[in-house]
Amino acid sequence: MKLLIIEDNKDLQGIYQHNFQAAGHTVAVADNGLDGLNVAVEFQPDIVLLDIMTPEMDGYGFLTALHNNTSLTPFVVACSNISQADDIEAAKQAGAEVFLRKSDYVGAELIKAVEEAYAARDMRPKQIIEEPAPIDDEQF
Repeated sequence: MKLLIIEDNKDLQGIYQHNFQAAGHTVAVADNGLDGLNVAVEFQPDIVLLDIMTPEMDGYGFLTALHNNTSLTPFVVACSNISQADDIEAAKQAGAEVFLRKSDYVGAELIKAVEEAYAARDMRPKQIIEEPAPIDDEQF
């Protein structure tokens, strides 16, 4: 999978990048939401791991701009230590599909949580619309 990590903490960014690459993912990184938009358009990620509190453009701004100004529809996992109910709801209202508290996930736990959330998205039932059978004119 192609994963975009938007994280302003260089240490965490490096750890996330290393761990997801070691797990077999293709990874791009950005330091903030504004850079993340540019990278997303170029990279076309399947998943965005998004820190909410970033400089220049925060995660909420990134989500709004992503949905209003691009045709991209990546699976967005907000990952932040701000985790009040209002913050979680605001992230989901802005377009994040999952919210994870950074302090709850370390190393392989974060990879597993992101992969499982993404897989669950793919397992949701999809509406199947069948084409009607052609009408045989000789029957009438």
